[in-house]
Amino acid sequence: MKRIIIVLAILIYPVTLTFAQLSEGGQPPSFDLPNAKTSKEINDYTLRIWRTKKLIREDENAGAPLRYSVYKTVTIDIKDKGTLTETKDGSIWQYGIESKNAKSIGLIFSQYKLPPGAKLFVYNKEKELIYGAFTEKNNKQKGHLAIAEFPGNKLIVEYFEPHNAGFSGSVVIGKIGQGYRNIDGTIDDTKAEEIFDINCSWGD
Repeated sequence: MKRIIIVLAILIYPVTLTFAQLSEGGQPPSFDLPNAKTSKEINDYTLRIWRTKKLIREDENAGAPLRYSVYKTVTIDIKDKGTLTETKDGSIWQYGIESKNAKSIGLIFSQYKLPPGAKLFVYNKEKELIYGAFTEKNNKQKGHLAIAEFPGNKLIVEYFEPHNAGFSGSVVIGKIGQGYRNIDGTIDDTKAEEIFDINCSWGD
């Protein structure tokens, strides 16, 4: 199986703001488990479908820098909501996120503080595209972490913490981005969905 491991990820949030988020490469620990859980066995969160045509019309009339993603504010503690697997080396939490009509999904962690030896990964259900590993080297004073827009409409977040960790890590998702354009700003020549989530915020 061909796998693409992202070592340098770029976030665009909003489109006019870009920065690089370094990662260390490697493979999620669950990939080596003989009885690894499938994506259907993992707890997940599904966002409602956006009314894509409406967003595109607003873009055309706004006269502002082009958007391609909208963000929903959430509070998802991976260690609380994720599916837990215990191994001889440590604990693994996995959590799926899906947005059925999204071109990509972006993640902003409102709480991110990892102990030495802990690792965070993001990958697709086919295990062919991997972002990470993100480690204690990504810890910031404000405790936030932004992950690059992830292509496709479903991803899995995996957090590994060793048994001998110096402290209990904190991994909480605060915002989820739903890309309604391709990352290069183009629009597929298809009929856009006409259903949207009236409870979703536009983000900051």
